[in-house]
Amino acid sequence: MRIIGFLILLLISISGFSCDHCNVYLNINPNDYKHSFGIQYRSRLHYGKFNNSGLLMLKHGGSEPLQFKNTEVWERYSRVELIGRYFFNTKWSLQGVLPYVNNQQIENGLAKYNVSGIGDPILIQSYQVFNSKAITDSINFAHRLSVGAGVKVPLGSYNKEYPSGIPNIDLQSGTGSWDGLLNITYLAKYKKVGLIFNANYKLNTSNQNNFRYGNTLNSLFNFFYQIKIGKQMLMPT
Repeated sequence: MRIIGFLILLLISISGFSCDHCNVYLNINPNDYKHSFGIQYRSRLHYGKFNNSGLLMLKHGGSEPLQFKNTEVWERYSRVELIGRYFFNTKWSLQGVLPYVNNQQIENGLAKYNVSGIGDPILIQSYQVFNSKAITDSINFAHRLSVGAGVKVPLGSYNKEYPSGIPNIDLQSGTGSWDGLLNITYLAKYKKVGLIFNANYKLNTSNQNNFRYGNTLNSLFNFFYQIKIGKQMLMPT
């Protein structure tokens, strides 16, 4: 039964539409106050076709243009994240994210860059502000609020060079900057139906190349339904 439940959970995916370097996506966690460990995979595919006049473009609003002429460009961004959460008690918990990155850029069918390596890990310390279950015996409705703060550590490489040149920074596995994060999570549940609102704000600093991403805000609503299968809980979202 555990194996069947695990396979079903793999098929129920949650998409986070955000730049990998711009912000962090925190997945839904149904295990109340239990230490947890998991793996998350994300992938994005970009495509552009440029005519003879070319198109001046540089991601993230840089000042130096990147020019393509008569070029068909594919970019694939893949990311595997090890995610762990440790509960000191019902109020305090620590969450960590360690990414492994594989980014590729292909021009006119030829691979120009294939960048792989450890990305920038993230640590977030969370505090539960309130939990209605702690003050009422109601089993129909419950809600709680948590806030957190964290840091992104510049462990990943951001200056990798290749025979074809130096990849743009969003192709690199890291950013080279220490960044801060603020997080808020609200959960409300009525009987077996509930929602989770998660928002995080990322404050970015400059790296040694004097490059800095803009500060970013991510917000996400997840609606879920709890299904009990024997002693296990399945939670489609």
